[in-house]
Amino acid sequence: MKPDSKTEPEEDFWDLGDDDLSLDDTGKTAKEIPEAAEPQEDEEPEKEELPDEEVPSAEQEDPTEMPAPDVPTPLVAEGAEVEDATADAPDLVEKTPLSSLEKGSLVAVFALLIGAAAWGLATFYDHAPEGTLIVFDDDFPVEGRLVAVDEIETYWREPIRIGVNADRGVKLNAVLIPCARVKLKGSGSAAIALSFQDSQKELIGDPISLEVKDGKFVKNGSEEIIINSTAGFTEIAEINSYSYGDIKPWSLLIVEGEPGTSPSYKDEDKKLVVVRIETVVENSDD
Repeated sequence: MKPDSKTEPEEDFWDLGDDDLSLDDTGKTAKEIPEAAEPQEDEEPEKEELPDEEVPSAEQEDPTEMPAPDVPTPLVAEGAEVEDATADAPDLVEKTPLSSLEKGSLVAVFALLIGAAAWGLATFYDHAPEGTLIVFDDDFPVEGRLVAVDEIETYWREPIRIGVNADRGVKLNAVLIPCARVKLKGSGSAAIALSFQDSQKELIGDPISLEVKDGKFVKNGSEEIIINSTAGFTEIAEINSYSYGDIKPWSLLIVEGEPGTSPSYKDEDKKLVVVRIETVVENSDD
């Protein structure tokens, strides 16, 4: 029985294709050549080890220790002169001589500076306190040319503003004023000037002029008198500074002159006595 021509022939599994029978250069078929082993992902490729002499050392790799290249020295012909490269270089700062006008200006500036310094020194010495300390008399009685002073007592008190014994002429801002009790000795006659002064010998208040006749004050007819200044401390706390020495001592100066004259407290050659104003504070009598 013949096979049906319409029926497709069954595929022959034993039919070898041309690819399976192709030979490579070695004469083996492709199926006989084992597939190249694929490199495994976990395996690292082996590193080639360099010979010892080819391993670069750390010293050779440091560029800072490499020797500097030799710079060729220019050849100079024998007998030739070497020119200085800086000889023809221009000066960075050109020096120009000062003109007569500039010199005159400098001289004027120096003269002004010297004059200002001299003026400053002169002003300082004119207004500076005297370097010598005031010498107070404390050895009584003190004999003068015309009269003698037996004793002097000094103190401070508040001004008397009202009453029969009110102080006249005392400044309103004064809270403490210096006072003195002066006692004469002998029978001399003279015109005397009394003044209260601060540590710089500046007048405090008004000067006082009194007449002495036969050893007694003409004003009260007694050999003893009490006087006071018309100015003083403007704050009560100043007496503490005065007691502690923060304020230098004030003084009472007495100058004598011929009877009938008007001596001044500035007449140093006519000085009779000078005493310190003590720190004692007495109560004022109303």
